[in-house]
Amino acid sequence: LDYPWMKNVPDNTLISSLTIPGTHDSGTKKAGTGYSMCQHFTIEEQLYAGIRFFDVRLNEDLELCHADDGCEVYFDQVLTWMNNFLDSHPTEMLIMRVKQEKGSISGRLRDFFNDHSDLVKYVSRKETLPSKLGDARKSIVMLREFPRPEENKEWGVDITSGWPHDCAGTLTTPKNEKIYIEDRYYSTSEAIHDTNEKQRLVRERMEDANANTSIYHLIFTSIATRAVTGPYDYAWGGNTCDNPMNPWLS
Repeated sequence: LDYPWMKNVPDNTLISSLTIPGTHDSGTKKAGTGYSMCQHFTIEEQLYAGIRFFDVRLNEDLELCHADDGCEVYFDQVLTWMNNFLDSHPTEMLIMRVKQEKGSISGRLRDFFNDHSDLVKYVSRKETLPSKLGDARKSIVMLREFPRPEENKEWGVDITSGWPHDCAGTLTTPKNEKIYIEDRYYSTSEAIHDTNEKQRLVRERMEDANANTSIYHLIFTSIATRAVTGPYDYAWGGNTCDNPMNPWLS
């Protein structure tokens, strides 16, 4: 994939009509345990591989984390990587889901944005989704999954209510914008984590997205850990998974 691939897409293209590659638990390359590590590349490396959607989960220290496991990378480093990338590739647009994963992050983020204007210069805190690519180039569209830090101020697209957990469904933002989400990840307590079923669900949702390009679709292909089989195994095969997601998807 040519990493500044959006340069070839016309400005008037609906963002909802694009297939935008992204990663789940994007910052977990250095997560504390093998089962928390969902990525083998840093966010910086992912940017240059063509990834444009990032799932950023934070603890109260603004460290990226997966549940209780810290990832040895902090929010300021993520924004530094993204800013450097956008400075060099202004044709690109990034989407960043920022989720409160552990502890309370709203106050810390309020202070961070107030104290680090240089780092947040490309972060869009608009509460509505951009429509066309030309309106969003050289910006970071923030999907907010943490309590609003300040009243009467925009703090990104509000996705704090209505996320379909371990299933699929439509999230409607307070601005009445709809995002269809496929997030069947299989609870760790389930006896079977079925990649055949997950592939069917992903295929159906991709067909739906292709047929209805007027709304955003967010489709996760990731599967949770079960026994000895971790996210990497479900993605690429091994440890009882003989029908992994990524080779099928490619």
